[in-house]
Amino acid sequence: MQRSRTQALAALLLGFGLSTPTAFAVEASGQPIVGDALSVSSESFDARRPLTLPATTACLDNLLTRGRAGGTLSGIAVAVMLDGRLVYHHGFGTVSPASAQPVLPTTRFRIGSVTKSLTATALLSLADEGRVHLHAPVTRLLPGFALDGEPGWSDRLTAHLLLSHQGGIGEPDVVGPDITDGPRDDGALAAAFYDPAFLQFVPLMVAPGTFYNYSNTNFMLAGLLAERAAGQPYREVVRRRVFRPLGMTRSTFLLSDVAKDNDVASGVFHQNVLPPDAYDTAIQRPAGYAWASVDDLARFMKFLVDGNRAVLSPHMWRKLQTRHVDTRQLLDLEGYGYGLLVERDSGFFDSQHRFNLYPGVKVVWHDGAIDGYQAVMVTVPGQRFGYAAVLNGDLRDAAPDPVECYQTAALETIVSRLGPPSPWPGPDIQRDRFGDYLGEYADRINITGPGTVTLGPNGNLNIHLPALDEAGIWYDPVLHPENRDNFTFFVLDLSLQLTGIREGSSGPVKYLRLRPTVLARVPPEEAAVTRAATPRRAVDARALERALRAIAREQAAGKIVN
Repeated sequence: MQRSRTQALAALLLGFGLSTPTAFAVEASGQPIVGDALSVSSESFDARRPLTLPATTACLDNLLTRGRAGGTLSGIAVAVMLDGRLVYHHGFGTVSPASAQPVLPTTRFRIGSVTKSLTATALLSLADEGRVHLHAPVTRLLPGFALDGEPGWSDRLTAHLLLSHQGGIGEPDVVGPDITDGPRDDGALAAAFYDPAFLQFVPLMVAPGTFYNYSNTNFMLAGLLAERAAGQPYREVVRRRVFRPLGMTRSTFLLSDVAKDNDVASGVFHQNVLPPDAYDTAIQRPAGYAWASVDDLARFMKFLVDGNRAVLSPHMWRKLQTRHVDTRQLLDLEGYGYGLLVERDSGFFDSQHRFNLYPGVKVVWHDGAIDGYQAVMVTVPGQRFGYAAVLNGDLRDAAPDPVECYQTAALETIVSRLGPPSPWPGPDIQRDRFGDYLGEYADRINITGPGTVTLGPNGNLNIHLPALDEAGIWYDPVLHPENRDNFTFFVLDLSLQLTGIREGSSGPVKYLRLRPTVLARVPPEEAAVTRAATPRRAVDARALERALRAIAREQAAGKIVN
């Protein structure tokens, strides 16, 4: 779930409050909750020697103040790890706008897509035992399973492709009904992926393995693989293989656990309070429905930087956070591992507020955004550093972003240790290669319909989408360049990301990626035949607008750490 680097840097700068330290948040007793060691009892991972991190505290205090003023959040919990040791865990605000109960490091929040890291870890533990083969067709474990696609496409799906977002699968709630809430029984996940009524909304957009394209469906299906391989419900697989060996006692998928717990945050969504049981569905659990405390995320970060043989072998632990594919979203700096984003070179602010590039400094991270909640988990393995934050506010309501204070925490702890930086690279906009985009494109799953890309009189690329024209949906035909092969496309009141996918690293452009839909280039000699063979379809303006808003919502939900 990614945004443009420009948006992310703006968010970081807004939250960069280094000059105004504020008082620590306090518990009901009036005592500071920084360094509270009650919830971390491991001798090798505790907060008995805490750091105060005044600039980080000031940044988080400012985050909460802004969120409360806008009615977009009420509480934040943050943990910082340094040299593999928990040095700071702190709660700010309250569990609900209507409550005086303070947020603690033990408070449960929904963590959204950070769940994908848990799913990947559980599936790799089964691969360690030979129960899952990462590069074998998923149909070995799921006989009779198939998605709508070209002949043979479903047989190319593997656990490796699913965990690295290379499945090429569409999102069910873009063209189908909203599945935020749904069946909660353990059998619902398997039932969905064998139900033709559900599968009609999760088509294959391109052949699996063609390129990275973030999709929740990849991890929903990975969760089903874990169920079949283990012979247990997905939630039980993660509990036994991840939560229990790592001591993540405040993590769960069950609303029944949350319902009997007083230390849990309500969601804040459209300035309304969402009770913890407002929604749930077993179908989406592997993609984003876990609950966890920030202390538990700190335990998982400890696992990421140091490993744990009770969870994964060293071989599989390295695979988890190895870059398997280029996301093509941040020059070539960003890749995706298994349920984790992997930056090979990273950006940090210095004390003069300059944003610098640190070559060779690896960052491994994931974020999450789900109705009423946000989360981020970042590690710098070479420094055994980690930053995790959870809050009850929604990015779509312009709630403050929990990634903002990560840069402040890094500056207070590790930036001075890093080697000499380089200037952050400016945008690499290659106008001389815009000609590679010209031509006609087909939309296999019929969200935006076919499109044509031309060169405008001002030298910009223009896109023409007849389906939007027929539906009366306004869009700016100009594709605004942000970086090499990355563009912003404005439609309605939305800002969408469009990425050109080339053949190889520098070949001709073959696809236009909009995340939940992909436009595939039609060879010039086939364009007229394709147009004639494509049936004219009635345009449902409301459905089309809902699909476009779903695209924008999904793209806005992410953050780029750099």
